[in-house]
Amino acid sequence: MCQDIFDLKAESLFLNCLCCVGGLIKFAAAVANMKYAGGLDGLYIAVLVIRIFVSLGIFGIGIFGYYSILSDYVRGLWLYMALMVVFTALDASMLTLYIFNEQEINDRLISRIYATEELREIEGLYKCCGKTGIDEYIKEQKEVPSSCYNDDPLLRRVVLERDGCDLKLNEYFQQKKSRTLFVFWVFVVVQILAALVTLNLSWRVSKLQQEQQKHSNNENIAAI
Repeated sequence: MCQDIFDLKAESLFLNCLCCVGGLIKFAAAVANMKYAGGLDGLYIAVLVIRIFVSLGIFGIGIFGYYSILSDYVRGLWLYMALMVVFTALDASMLTLYIFNEQEINDRLISRIYATEELREIEGLYKCCGKTGIDEYIKEQKEVPSSCYNDDPLLRRVVLERDGCDLKLNEYFQQKKSRTLFVFWVFVVVQILAALVTLNLSWRVSKLQQEQQKHSNNENIAAI
């Protein structure tokens, strides 16, 4: 049984380490998104605040988990498991909430970018032309700005961008969020595994301590 407990401890410590790393990554991502919070409604800001709270909570639970695992603190292991389940549920809820409101959030983020940055800067940065496309300038008989022209490293020449910034910004946020969501869901799975392994570890440690206590009592009785 001692070898089994040792192996479970190693697995639990490894998973716990990943949980701590995941908590820090999600905290950094939430803080980075705060720069878009200005001008957005209370729901978006509330979700960001909850994400920060949950990510810091997971990191703190991980630190507590290290102490409980290394010290064979059975009650601590049970508490760690319970807290990890609760915060993982909150974490998954926030991710699910974002998935169902992804387009609305993206639209608000794009509106925020238009409100804080010049269109010419956006065109140069995201390689687009006008909000809806180059036809926006043609229909209004305006000169196409130089920001609509960009160097193409493959063609090795300057090209005129025709896609609108609405399209390019949507593509940018969708690609970025898809990668981020994938990583975050991986950490959710890791947190679930950490809770399950800790459940097994706490049961085995508790059983071992009971056997050791029973053996000690028998020795004391024999000595009498």
